[in-house]
Amino acid sequence: MPTTIAALQANHIQYGLLVKLTIDGDVSTFATTWKPVTYNGVTYEGLGALLSISEIVDHIQSTTEDIQISLSGIPSQPNLMGIILGSNIKGSKIEIYRAFANTTTQDPTGGGVYLRFKGIVTNYNISEDVQQYSKDRTNTITLSCASNVKVLSKKVNGRRTNPVDLNKYNPGTVYDRGFDNVKYLVNQTFKFGGNGI
Repeated sequence: MPTTIAALQANHIQYGLLVKLTIDGDVSTFATTWKPVTYNGVTYEGLGALLSISEIVDHIQSTTEDIQISLSGIPSQPNLMGIILGSNIKGSKIEIYRAFANTTTQDPTGGGVYLRFKGIVTNYNISEDVQQYSKDRTNTITLSCASNVKVLSKKVNGRRTNPVDLNKYNPGTVYDRGFDNVKYLVNQTFKFGGNGI
């Protein structure tokens, strides 16, 4: 069922994207706004132009679109790059919200906050740009994120046929004993209609 967003009916629209990244149970929050934004008691650090998020594509059906999140201007001290490299980023949960500001009161979430993307980090890229003469460095990390729809479409389905797995969920009950011989059939060649196996 579609959601009507009242903030979109106004003549002037101001919004920001709020990103919630969970790595190994630690939550990091940041936003495309120029100042910190508080939503549901959580403060999202305003990064402005240092944070870029690729276009989030909307379709009538559920789709498997990926997005890219780039965070630049990462300082070399403290060693944030080492922290990032030492973390288990792949598989981390990510949520992106769109917060509409109330243009009358300048409340950054007064126009409502809506979930735009929910998924996991599938890959990351770290780049460093060093200026030759000034020795200034710019570090950038780019996260590739897949939606939960894509994760579910890659789910492996099937049935394990060994006796241990068949008896796992119903211990002590009778199960199909025909699968007890599966281990003897692995890597065998069958000549259907021929003379023997």
